[in-house]
Amino acid sequence: MSKMDKLHGIKLWTLLLIFSLWNLESDAAQRLPDGCGKSTKFELSYAAVPSSDIERFSTGYQGVLWKIYYDNPGRYRVKINFIFPNKTEDNVEIATVVRTGTDGSNCDDGKNDVGIIQFRCKTKPNSQSKKGVEMQVDNLKTFTKEHSGFKLVFQTYEYWNATDIFHKCSVDNIRVEDCNNLSFMLPGGPLTISSTSGHFDSVGKVTCGEENDYPVRLDAFYNTSKCLPNATWENEEDKGNFKCWEAPSINLTGATEIAVGKESTFRCYFTVSDPPVEQVTYTYTNGDSKDTKTYGTLGTTMVSPAPVYKRNATVVNGKQQIQCSVSTKLTRLPQLSDVGTSERQLDEIYAPRLVNDEAPMNCTFELGNRDQSCKFVFAASPRVDVARFGKITRWNEYTVDVLGDILPETASGLWSYTFKNAPGLTKELDNGEWRLRVTNSPFNDQPLDITFYLTVNDPPSGLSGGAIAGIVIGVLVAVAGVVFAYLKFRSA
Repeated sequence: MSKMDKLHGIKLWTLLLIFSLWNLESDAAQRLPDGCGKSTKFELSYAAVPSSDIERFSTGYQGVLWKIYYDNPGRYRVKINFIFPNKTEDNVEIATVVRTGTDGSNCDDGKNDVGIIQFRCKTKPNSQSKKGVEMQVDNLKTFTKEHSGFKLVFQTYEYWNATDIFHKCSVDNIRVEDCNNLSFMLPGGPLTISSTSGHFDSVGKVTCGEENDYPVRLDAFYNTSKCLPNATWENEEDKGNFKCWEAPSINLTGATEIAVGKESTFRCYFTVSDPPVEQVTYTYTNGDSKDTKTYGTLGTTMVSPAPVYKRNATVVNGKQQIQCSVSTKLTRLPQLSDVGTSERQLDEIYAPRLVNDEAPMNCTFELGNRDQSCKFVFAASPRVDVARFGKITRWNEYTVDVLGDILPETASGLWSYTFKNAPGLTKELDNGEWRLRVTNSPFNDQPLDITFYLTVNDPPSGLSGGAIAGIVIGVLVAVAGVVFAYLKFRSA
């Protein structure tokens, strides 16, 4: 993504955020008169989420709604109304009498259930010399969207004159809503909270960034958020609690092969992350065994690249693998144990070797018999790059390059060379010890020598292979002639 694309993306998210805030403001509950219920003598407090400035409720919520502290010395009639325009059968009116003063404060009714609302009142000291009462209203029935847009009205009257109002405060247009799926922009990308329900206490999934990385909240793992009573997601109102996690990218460099007796070197590089990388661990797997090496200290910050990891294998047994894993405050959590790792399979390499003890120690040919041969099978990884063949006594003079005749076997890593009976072989010159020598890089100092004794014999009965073939053909022709004459005689 280009810088211009990112800039346009940020502008778009900003516009969406402004629109969302404007829309939220237009649907927000309003107090009439403005700011009422916020004095030291009369305090009407939204109690479902005491720290919230939003007077709103989530669908499915049932519990405390408001607390009302009243401390105006005297005796007063109190009336509390809940008005539901879309569900009038749930309308409620609560009437009581409160007395406040230095000699004690109380209510006529300490507990009163009216319809879907529960009313409670108790003495609440404000100071050593002055006391008031605290009233509380709860809903006994879970709110639904039909309750949305309701009004709360609180009024106190002169006890002896019901038309003389001392305090009046209403909260209008109180919404009852789902916790909607939410997105907002953070420096690391858009943060999204989504849920299939959106009702009170439902759990939303939190993802962050273009690749849905998990965010960090107060240095703790955070991938879910609960729908609060005020139809906001946990920590939504304080977006400073959210911080997109920047996951580190890992690049493991070095050898792609492992060999007995050869040193292999690896190094782990990683990008800057948040939270930072504290440790790097190399894990070398050799069949069923593992070797690990960790660099760095928890609680500190490592700088890329990590120190080099070297491995000198004494034995190679089965699957070979090297892994680099970085450790941060997040990757150490079980939910993210597979994040921040890079691994590769290593090819096992080795010098040429016989795969068993079945290599022919002797090779016997008959002069002229082209069907005879001797086959030599060996293992090598990588493929041999030098192959010489010849009689040992004439090695320096007459060895030939047979690399092109080295062929792969069906099994991986196996190769073979076939020595065929050639017309030029003679008993006088070729009987004796022969050698096949093969090498591969990087094991040029570890050649494999396959030595055998070649014996070249005359054909049986002193006849050459060609003479034997001629005799066989003559006999077959003679037999055919006899059979033909017999059949002709029978048909006459």
